[in-house]
Amino acid sequence: MKKSPFVIGLTGPLASGKSAVAQELKKMGCAVLDTDIAVHELQQAGTGVTQEIVDVFGDDILTENGAINREKLGKIIINTPSVLTTLEGIIYPALKVKVQGWLKEVSEAIAVIEAPLLFEATLDTLCSTTVACMCASEIRKQRALLRKNMTLEKYLALSQHQKSNADFAKSCKLQLQTDKPIDETIFQLQQWVADWRL
Repeated sequence: MKKSPFVIGLTGPLASGKSAVAQELKKMGCAVLDTDIAVHELQQAGTGVTQEIVDVFGDDILTENGAINREKLGKIIINTPSVLTTLEGIIYPALKVKVQGWLKEVSEAIAVIEAPLLFEATLDTLCSTTVACMCASEIRKQRALLRKNMTLEKYLALSQHQKSNADFAKSCKLQLQTDKPIDETIFQLQQWVADWRL
């Protein structure tokens, strides 16, 4: 019988270094699931999630190939935050099922779920432990503005819907400072991975 992996919930605010940390963990032999990519897959043409979103927002929310237009949906959320609860009610249950299916297929000893909304989607209930990526707000802002299609206005709008560093620290069992030199971050990860393998 296949042994279940030790599951890490990796979370943190926007531009806190989650993806960079996930890549380092992958190099250390961990399986990694990026939930942003998983949600993108759920919003492709012909899925149940896409149909439910269309039922709420209409066909105008689709791209030419029938997938959800994420840019258009993002603008609706920023301009009408009240629709977020409806959208979460559609996406979160489907995402959890998708993550559960992925975990059943993982052969590595450690599995990492990279999820900005780990607790909101109740993915933390699938985890053995949780890690918050912690970073000073000014550094997060600088990192975010280097991203393609990111503007200051968009960053500030997204930040309004994010929990603070303190909230993430309180929610997670472990905290990882990602605004230190990368060598220090990697050293901390190596120590944790060694413990998680025991």
